[in-house]
Amino acid sequence: MEPPQWSAIVTGGAAGIGRAIGERLARAGWAVTVRGERKRRRGVLERGRAAGGPDRTPLSSSQLADLDPAAAAAAAAALPGPGPARGASLDVRDDGGYGRVFAAHAAAFPGARLAAVFLNAGVYETGDVVAGDASTWRKPLDVNLTGVIAGVRHAARAAAPPPSPPLAVVAVASAGGLYPMPAAPVYAASKGGVVHYVRSAARGLAAARNVRLTALCPEPVDTAMVSSASLASNPATAAAGRALLAAYPRLLGAGEVAAAAVALAADASCVGTALMVASSGALYEARRGKGALVDVSERFGVAKTGGAAGAPAPSPALRAARAAWAAAGDPAATRAAMVVRLTPDFGRAVDIAPSAAPSTPPPGHLLVRRAYAGVNASDVNFAAGRYARAGAPGVPPFAAGFEAVGAVAAVGAGVAGWSPGDAVAELSYGCFAEYGVVRASRALRIRAPSRETVALLTSGLTAALSLKLALKPRPGDTVLITAAAGGTGQFAVQLAAAAGARVVAVVGSPAKAALARSLGAAAAIDYKATDLATELKKVAPGGVDAAWESVGGSTFDAAVKALKPGGRVVIIGMMSAYADEGWGDVPSSGARLPEALLWKGATASGFFLLRHAPAFQATLTDLEARVGAGTLRVALDGVAFRGVAAVPAAVARLQSGASAGKVVVQLSDTVPPGVVGDAKL
Repeated sequence: MEPPQWSAIVTGGAAGIGRAIGERLARAGWAVTVRGERKRRRGVLERGRAAGGPDRTPLSSSQLADLDPAAAAAAAAALPGPGPARGASLDVRDDGGYGRVFAAHAAAFPGARLAAVFLNAGVYETGDVVAGDASTWRKPLDVNLTGVIAGVRHAARAAAPPPSPPLAVVAVASAGGLYPMPAAPVYAASKGGVVHYVRSAARGLAAARNVRLTALCPEPVDTAMVSSASLASNPATAAAGRALLAAYPRLLGAGEVAAAAVALAADASCVGTALMVASSGALYEARRGKGALVDVSERFGVAKTGGAAGAPAPSPALRAARAAWAAAGDPAATRAAMVVRLTPDFGRAVDIAPSAAPSTPPPGHLLVRRAYAGVNASDVNFAAGRYARAGAPGVPPFAAGFEAVGAVAAVGAGVAGWSPGDAVAELSYGCFAEYGVVRASRALRIRAPSRETVALLTSGLTAALSLKLALKPRPGDTVLITAAAGGTGQFAVQLAAAAGARVVAVVGSPAKAALARSLGAAAAIDYKATDLATELKKVAPGGVDAAWESVGGSTFDAAVKALKPGGRVVIIGMMSAYADEGWGDVPSSGARLPEALLWKGATASGFFLLRHAPAFQATLTDLEARVGAGTLRVALDGVAFRGVAAVPAAVARLQSGASAGKVVVQLSDTVPPGVVGDAKL
């Protein structure tokens, strides 16, 4: 793994906005120190650094004394890669503690430039300011305002002098710091103080300390701090709290606010800027001394959603920038992972070879520069020629890969509704290549050609459509999901849990069990550490109502055995057998399956994604909206793969069983504008 080039510090990182910022940066390869705010002791969100690095301290429940230890451990284990992450115990009111944290961060990541600090820790008042004691109002002032001033102070001391780029410091304030907030007046006062401090101190810090200080002011966000009725904890302001939330068409997703925070840190022109994130997703700058909110959405590459549509649509400026990116490569010099011999050993099956694409696509087609491609268990079947009977190529040479995202470079004659720069997704053969020609009628519209979006294609669509059309989980059902920490299983867990089911996840390691629980699984079974059938009887003594099964073999047998009378099993795949040379040529195991189903009165059905192509676009749009609203997470594997030449290693990573989350390959040498990938701050 390449060492990180940039590092960041995030306070208040155990959940909500802080955690979303940490995840966004970690996925982009940053080294991240994430500090979680706590009632008495400031705890730690931690994932171990690369082996051999300094300060590798494991997460312990004592460090998270005032948070559910299991939830904290799951959140820490789920912090995505490829960037390393560490924790540091800190009370944000402790000036000396800040100094120790910055020093430890520099020692832990000596080769990474500290490029950004996100001061996100915050609390509400918890009682009546008049009738209660002083602690009801001193704590929010100390945490929200004093903590920010202390954080800025130590960030300025840590900033490298010119010619190094300025250190971006983003103080997360609140829209309540810009206008009255009767539900939490002390909170509003503290956040207003943050905004005024940023506006007042920014120019001097920029000149004297090489720091770019800004403030982010989101409207209400769907976090535990808000949705747990914290605003109503004070009876005197409960009605005002309910009225405040009722005034908004929706709550912002933490991911939306995190995206705005990273964009604010990345904009070199922002010094002393107070940026408000509206519930629509639009961005407004609160101009100093004028009290006016000026819409700057297009400047940051977003536009209003007008409601719960999810992530904002790209602006014309962003589309133009993506068009320039798409045209910057050379289609004639494209390389692809070409299947040259039929074998399920993907590394032997493929060669990386030239595969030129035309600069002008044929009529009815699009020329696409691909940014990311996803890796799937079925890639080995494709390389073995097993899908030829379903219309796929079966005689070498042919290009491998099922899914990719990118931007339109050119539009063929007769194509309406597509323009250069449009973000596009593909579910077609030959996606492990830098450029591709796609039939316009089969191209899928997306909001951003990112790692997260490519995970929503084969994996997200399979999970969503198989649950909706085949498994049909009901509230109160117990649903067994195998390979639950994989690229597809992660979405099945979340969507089944969102439907009200109790999810029992089957995984292959303690870390994957923690990930599955963080995604909503009520129980997680490590099949490598215990007997699956025995453990199923413990966690689901009455059996399971339904099983979503993608592994096959003995795992499938255990799933069927665990079904309740009248239960149902949906077969997604048989990944445990795909690497076998003879798979598909001999009868599969489960000769007594008909008898097992007969006695239980159960049903079994198979699900093959390509049979449901008409539903792809609407389902993908819905999944993107869920991710944008923060109600669906995308877990990406922590190992980074870059370039077409890395495709065989990425497939081997998936087949090894070591991956957790979606395995993705960055195909292009740079990432499209507006995508948090390898972009520099």
